[in-house]
Amino acid sequence: MSEAMQPDNDVEYSNVRRLPTTWPSSHRSPGVAVCVSGTCSDMALARRTASALIGQDYPGSVVLMIPEGTATDRRWIRQGVEQSRGVILCPRADGSADGSCELDCNTAFAMALELRPSLEFVALLKFGEVAPAQWLSVMMNAQQEFDADLVVGPIKAIFDEAPSDWMLSGPFFDRFGIQRGPVPRIPAADNLLIRADVIRSCLPRVFAPRPVPDESEWIDFAYRAEALRFTSIWANDAVVFDVVPKSRMTKEWIIAREYDKALADARARSFYKTSRLADALRRLLAYRLLVSSLVSCGWGWFDEARLLRARLKLARARAMMARDISRQSRRKEAA
Repeated sequence: MSEAMQPDNDVEYSNVRRLPTTWPSSHRSPGVAVCVSGTCSDMALARRTASALIGQDYPGSVVLMIPEGTATDRRWIRQGVEQSRGVILCPRADGSADGSCELDCNTAFAMALELRPSLEFVALLKFGEVAPAQWLSVMMNAQQEFDADLVVGPIKAIFDEAPSDWMLSGPFFDRFGIQRGPVPRIPAADNLLIRADVIRSCLPRVFAPRPVPDESEWIDFAYRAEALRFTSIWANDAVVFDVVPKSRMTKEWIIAREYDKALADARARSFYKTSRLADALRRLLAYRLLVSSLVSCGWGWFDEARLLRARLKLARARAMMARDISRQSRRKEAA
């Protein structure tokens, strides 16, 4: 192992490394770098996510990549971890100077590719998500069964306080549908295992630099992976539990996220599927969603969950139309 750099408090912890030049043997199991992304200002959640990853039962080497400043006191990283586990401190993403921690995934991926011996896979989780001990083993088994380039697992929400009835009546926070075999497009950039060669083909930027806010940066990568014909498969048993804080347990948060995702999706579609027919179909879908949402609003006025689903349809329609309007205005300015 390379010699550790001293942290800010001048206390050295033997299993914390900035950028190792060598790594222990993976015992015939591929090495995996696990990047913890997303914004987190709750250090208890950060410790819970990281500790669960260090404690995986996967027999190969696991390199945990977390942002600098995740915890000023790093004693929560156990001193007795086996030699096939380690931690790398990576640069924060731009705009995270508000006290929260967020990983610059593009830089972290580039660092992961420089590790020697080289690691064959990179996994991605978000702060607040807790992975059972067998999670990484299940992901790797699914990858080997299908020889897949990307493996996607489901997310099951757990709430930090009792949820409202409307939350339980619809899967607004879950990604838990049963799917088997190949999937056409990865649904999100978490609970994801990526072959290192996929990342190399997308450098210098794997994820777009925040085209729209919140959880939509993965969409451009998803379309690129589809266009390059990488094989994505679904792993039913690789369940990760997402801790939903009170700040996200609101209808306004869900609707804003739906709008952002739909806007980013419309941008990606217009870039990767550019034709007059595709544009016409997108406009038709937007108008159909608009009409359907208005009808649903009328029928679901006294049904809280149904009304929320109607508002989500309306948010998607507005985002698709906003993208189309912005493209038309740019064409007029160019003319």
